[in-house]
Amino acid sequence: SLEYIVLAQNSLTGSVPLEIYQNSFPLLEQLDLSFNELRGNITEILSGLSPLQELYYLRLNANQFTGNIPTEVGMMKNLQALYLDTNEISSTLPSEMGLLTNLDQFWFSSTQISGSVPAELCFLGKLTEGLICNKDVDNCNCCSICL
Repeated sequence: SLEYIVLAQNSLTGSVPLEIYQNSFPLLEQLDLSFNELRGNITEILSGLSPLQELYYLRLNANQFTGNIPTEVGMMKNLQALYLDTNEISSTLPSEMGLLTNLDQFWFSSTQISGSVPAELCFLGKLTEGLICNKDVDNCNCCSICL
């Protein structure tokens, strides 16, 4: 069974094939589609990936994804790295991200994310890197990781 899909920097266009995020690869550990020209609804993609319990590395940055970050993202219990920066994502960060207790890296800069950083993110003990540099995001006051 497929564990790694790494298609970064391949000038891919169009939408992400449904097979990738509709549980066709139940043992998928790493998905890297970064630095392409992919389009699609990030809500649908992340919701589809959320049942994958082995997934720990997810890079969808530097594409043209739109939509909101769904609450289902909190179901990705093994997720350690989440890169969604440089997309057209617009929403607030869901408090369910605080359920990602293994998360140590997240990047959301250069998106349309707005609102407050959920306090739940401040209590993720393994977090070593985090970047949310959007003019419409209120930085969190309880930690230095939310930049």
